Amino acid sequence: MNEQPSGLLPHDIQAEMATLGSMILSPKAFELAKDRLKPEDFYEHKHQHIFSAMLDLFDDKGTIDLVLLKNELEKTGKLEKIGGVGYLPELMESVPTSVNAEYYIELVRDNTVLRRILELRATLGDAARRGSEPDKILEQIQRFVEGIQSGSVKAIPPITDAILEATEYMEARSEGRLQGIETGIPPLDCILHGLQPGMLSIVGGRPGDGKTSVAENIICHACIEKGVPTLFFSVEMPAYQVVTNLQRILTGIDYSEVSRGTFTATNYDKWQGAAKRIAAAPLLLDDTGAISVSRIKQHVSRESRQRDVKLVIVDYIQLVRFEGARDRRLEVGGVTQELKGLAKNFNLHVLALSQLRRVSKDHPEHVLKESSEQEEAADVVILLGHDAKYGPGMEPEPPVARRKFLIDKNRHGRVGAFFMTFNKPVLRFEGVTDGESNGGDGMADRGLPAGHDDPLSQGRLARQVDTAVGEPIEGQDVPEDEIPF
Repeated sequence: MNEQPSGLLPHDIQAEMATLGSMILSPKAFELAKDRLKPEDFYEHKHQHIFSAMLDLFDDKGTIDLVLLKNELEKTGKLEKIGGVGYLPELMESVPTSVNAEYYIELVRDNTVLRRILELRATLGDAARRGSEPDKILEQIQRFVEGIQSGSVKAIPPITDAILEATEYMEARSEGRLQGIETGIPPLDCILHGLQPGMLSIVGGRPGDGKTSVAENIICHACIEKGVPTLFFSVEMPAYQVVTNLQRILTGIDYSEVSRGTFTATNYDKWQGAAKRIAAAPLLLDDTGAISVSRIKQHVSRESRQRDVKLVIVDYIQLVRFEGARDRRLEVGGVTQELKGLAKNFNLHVLALSQLRRVSKDHPEHVLKESSEQEEAADVVILLGHDAKYGPGMEPEPPVARRKFLIDKNRHGRVGAFFMTFNKPVLRFEGVTDGESNGGDGMADRGLPAGHDDPLSQGRLARQVDTAVGEPIEGQDVPEDEIPF
């Protein structure tokens, strides 16, 4: 919720505009607002007038549109009080879609509660100073709480809504269609059926395992190639480095050439072409260091309303601040719970990166740092691993090596593991490999075997993925010491 300047009562003008705009766009949004809000819940007087006119118009005509609303406000002498007829189109322009109407309504409602709490505090202070009976003051507090609670109870949607959604979901699966956002990593799409709206996925890895590269590969495919509006919070890496990485993935130009800054004529054209593709993509990049989760919520609220963002990526959880946490575990848990709430409230997918705890005597397994809070909130947990023979004090890892993707949790599907070839000089995950291979040449570009453009193909790719994924984790035949977790 936005912090208010000193002296102002809590309010959110953008949320009020988005609520009214959604009510004009969608009958469902109108019903939600009508059931949960009253005119006085709006901070702006002109919004109170517009909301009241909508209620009266619906009672009289049974429908809402801009022309009817203008006439209603004109008839009651309120049109000039809201700033004239030109303000009504502004309401609709403030929100591209009504899909997040419920969240906007709750923001309006939350600010109303905060204003009433401040009013109650003043009233109770006066009563206490006058020497009123404590029981009467407590009774007044109880009535206030009961009134707030009764006004904030959401109407339970009919079960037919859930049945329809479940039927559409099963039809899409039976037809081999992705229900979520395609990642460009075929085994992942086969297992998860895309990144689903309303869900939180966590990708865990140690430094150097490629967790940021996973996110950047997904950005290249989902946002730049497929046009999915994406908001990327790069808390660790500056924006120019993220853009450079995206260009490497898109062009396949080796890091050695990029680091020298000297390109062949052909590669220079590729590099500039990639820059133009990134600039034209619906990608928003915020590289604020040590960003707070409340600031992330503010950005998501605004960009979801203005740009209809469908994918939010956070790199990484442990670098995000959570105000008021008493210790590190509670801070990480609070951040994770807030990210899960964002996914549900805005009906988008949140992909959050997280560090793995290093192997030690006390912790022989690789797990997420502050793992329990993250694992409870997440719908999907993916752990990255590399060959155990590579690492500090051991044999250096070759430029092209395999990565193990361990689906450690999948709330709505199967778990398991598969292997991909990670081409580090160009930051690409380039093909499905098996548990015995260390990766290498010969993998088709973007992870798709030749002749297979559909990530849900039932042909060679599907057989290859089934082989790579195998049985659930407990049944894996890959030796435990090959890939450390």
